[in-house]
Amino acid sequence: MSGCGSAGQPAPYDATGVDGLEIPTASPDPADFVEEVDNPWLPLAGRDSWRYVVEQGGEQVGAVRVAVTGPADVAGLQATGVRTTTRVRGAGRSESTSYYAQDEAGNVWLVGQDLVDGGWRAGEGYDAGLAMPAQPRLGDAWVRVDAVPTSETVRVVDVIVAEDPEQVTLESVETGTRTTYTAGTGPVLTLEDTGRTTELVD
Repeated sequence: MSGCGSAGQPAPYDATGVDGLEIPTASPDPADFVEEVDNPWLPLAGRDSWRYVVEQGGEQVGAVRVAVTGPADVAGLQATGVRTTTRVRGAGRSESTSYYAQDEAGNVWLVGQDLVDGGWRAGEGYDAGLAMPAQPRLGDAWVRVDAVPTSETVRVVDVIVAEDPEQVTLESVETGTRTTYTAGTGPVLTLEDTGRTTELVD
């Protein structure tokens, strides 16, 4: 697995795993998973909602609300559902739900999604991808989503481009979108290559 190239851009690589994990994985073993998602970089236990503002060119153009919907059974795992509701000027309202499960080592897996134009579940012809490793390190890369049943096949690869004890920044290789996570809070800022930002307010 390669590290980052110049200007924070990752060099070409085949992102297949972190610390020996099989990513993506077709058959997550329920015996290897715990009931709650308490990874400090993606803490879903103990908090039920997050609110973000969307800005473009210094002007607020929308808002995002993220809410924990509760437990859900996915491939025999006790996953946590997280619903994201986005309202952006000119684009209307959209809603999706992602399902996360944490293994005993503290790695958080994306095991399913309900999207506007389709959905998928691990173990039903789709693979679980890694949402956040237990110990993220600069240069680590992994597959978060390998395929989604829409009109196009989707493959999302994340790479860590910045990290310190309190924050870590992930970049989507495909889009260049960067998301910064704060320990104990989760995602606090997303910067798209268009200049649009989505920032946590409460």
